[in-house]
Amino acid sequence: MGGQESNKHESKKLKAGQETVGKTAIAGMRERRSEKVIAQVIEDTKKETLQGLVKNNTEEGTEIHTDENQPYQGFHNHKTVNHSIGEYVWANVHTNGIECGQCSREVTGEPTTRCP
Repeated sequence: MGGQESNKHESKKLKAGQETVGKTAIAGMRERRSEKVIAQVIEDTKKETLQGLVKNNTEEGTEIHTDENQPYQGFHNHKTVNHSIGEYVWANVHTNGIECGQCSREVTGEPTTRCP
């Protein structure tokens, strides 16, 4: 969460590497039927962290939809979209409901204008 380094005023840039420097990692999940959103700040984006969060907040047999990022690989009943090739929807599989700003709104309480 946070703005891109390239958009910051020169005096505010961290100059410490990639675009994730100085960012807070937030993981979020959304149950489609109820539209319930769970979002929380996480220490890191490692496989163990993300998969633990999903397993602790979903029932056995739940169909999981994610993008193709490596930390999500290995879930049972898992379907993905491949953002790196421009695929954002495949049949009923997409991550649009959670990637449109709901996570940051859930954590910060601030409205966002990025949702469609």
